[in-house]
Amino acid sequence: MRIVSNVSSVILFLNVLLLTSHTERTIFLANLEFIVLVRNTFDSRDLHLRTAMDLQTLNGEIDALSRNLTYRLVCHVQQKVPEQKRNNWVFKFVRANLRRAVAAMKIMGHINMTRVLTNNNRTCLLKNVAIYPGSFIPTDNLVDFEGCYLYYDRAGGKFVRSGKVNGENRSFLARHKEHIKAAKARERASKFYNSYPSRTAPEPQRMLQCGDFEDLTQYCALGFSRTQNIEALLQTDGAGIFVWSKEMLERIGAVNFSNAKDLQAKQLHMVLVGYLCELVYDLALSPGDNVSQSPGFETPLGIFGGVVPK
Repeated sequence: MRIVSNVSSVILFLNVLLLTSHTERTIFLANLEFIVLVRNTFDSRDLHLRTAMDLQTLNGEIDALSRNLTYRLVCHVQQKVPEQKRNNWVFKFVRANLRRAVAAMKIMGHINMTRVLTNNNRTCLLKNVAIYPGSFIPTDNLVDFEGCYLYYDRAGGKFVRSGKVNGENRSFLARHKEHIKAAKARERASKFYNSYPSRTAPEPQRMLQCGDFEDLTQYCALGFSRTQNIEALLQTDGAGIFVWSKEMLERIGAVNFSNAKDLQAKQLHMVLVGYLCELVYDLALSPGDNVSQSPGFETPLGIFGGVVPK
């Protein structure tokens, strides 16, 4: 009975997801204005190579990537989200904005379309920085940036984790320092730190270890600085990067986020820093290389540290 129940819930989730994704696909197509919004928000310092984009080709590639990540999302929910949490309102938020987040990934030049078009759901869809130098920007000099980041294993030549950080006086670099401290600790409950403990960490679990934390480089995925114009992340009139229904704003307003008391700060939590962007980059990783157990959206879901669905 448990197997039947799990299969039924996944099929229902998939059907609803595909229906909503189709609806979103019919009402949202990336245009020149959207491209400008994404670049001005996530590349405010003009650090990425900007190339001309044919809109028809771009939207076709967004379609293909959306289909791939939609399938991966269903697998993610089945494997990392307990059954009683699978109808949580956050997934309605994800469905409404998945295609827009996918469009941002593509516009920023982060996606290896050859991998997407092979329709292989076990491979990494992100450009490998060893093969495509400059496709991602290291966070070393992004001292006031926050948002979604990635960790790249230089020795293994692969991305292994996505993450997010946000809030006043919070940044990629501050979060990186916290990761270093945790990777050096004796007690390392997280799969991430057991997979990549520091070389100075006591009693590393060699059977679980994939490498050393010192082999990892933190890269910016979708990040922003509050010193720049971030209005496009917060607009609720449909003219911004993401869509915000009245229901979602009410739901978000009711969540108690740390370091976020007003609605706009909570929007940044929900979007960029973003549980949404952390999730879509997590989905783009190769499942075999991904060392995160997190289901995403930890605070609204009430799940911390990763769980095994029951």
